[in-house]
Amino acid sequence: MRLAKGRVMDHIDWTGHWKALVEGREVQADRIRARQEPLSSARGATGGSYWDQRAAGFREGVQGRVEETDQVIALIAPYLTPQSTVLDVGAGVGRYAIPLAPRVERVIAVEPSGGMRRFMEEDARAAGVHNIAVVPSTWEQASVEPCDVVLCSHVVYFISNIRAFLEKVSGVCRGQCFMAIRTNQRDAPLRVLWELIHKEPRVPEPGLIDLYNVIHQVLGVCAHVQVVTYRSGRNALGLFGSVNDALPEVRRQLLIAEGSPEEEEARRYLEDRMVREDGKLALPGPGVSNAVVWWDNRPGSVNFVR
Repeated sequence: MRLAKGRVMDHIDWTGHWKALVEGREVQADRIRARQEPLSSARGATGGSYWDQRAAGFREGVQGRVEETDQVIALIAPYLTPQSTVLDVGAGVGRYAIPLAPRVERVIAVEPSGGMRRFMEEDARAAGVHNIAVVPSTWEQASVEPCDVVLCSHVVYFISNIRAFLEKVSGVCRGQCFMAIRTNQRDAPLRVLWELIHKEPRVPEPGLIDLYNVIHQVLGVCAHVQVVTYRSGRNALGLFGSVNDALPEVRRQLLIAEGSPEEEEARRYLEDRMVREDGKLALPGPGVSNAVVWWDNRPGSVNFVR
């Protein structure tokens, strides 16, 4: 099709597309959970209690991916001085807030989950870091001062109103803004099993291409992109000592109940397909890469195209 005026991207509602992905995925999950009740392991995917329950495992996971963390820090470091202030939106267990803090005057860490905040504060004390100001709030409700550098790592997957989210990020960023997001689907290794069990495809979550185009459309920014390694190329499901060890993660991603017929189907699937890798079991499948989308938010920056 030929367009008389403008570019193709100008005729796509990227914020509407983003909202449709987020809300469509949530509606699908709610419908499947309703068939699986009681389903305590899958309920509340965006609520504080969900992240509280996952905090310990999340902390362990990020501690095992130091290489990826270092690559993101290396991108940010040239823009930092001892006088800089950094805002970490959705700081989690302090994966970036803690290593960034010694380089700058202060880090403001916005994090709604009490479980995540407890680990962040504990690990900051252990590291001798005392210049992190923790804001116990969602980003939408947070009140923060403008900062020189803003970081938002793997936070936006559940954000339906991405326009408001980005406009608030841009409004408090005096310098550079960095956003990390997956380049492909986290649950891709389980896509076939999902369809076998639920008889329908999984609605995808937003990814790099969606975020890049939303940033362009909402903020008028043509951002830089840097792809970073993730788990040294391993598939997204991870490595496990046994099929039984893998089942809790599989149940969580497939939204199935412990002891259900669906779990038994998943068990048989894993037993038939998991292979040995580094002395543990892995489910062969596509890996997951991450990318950092970043731009200079100062007026007149080369990143602004309108």
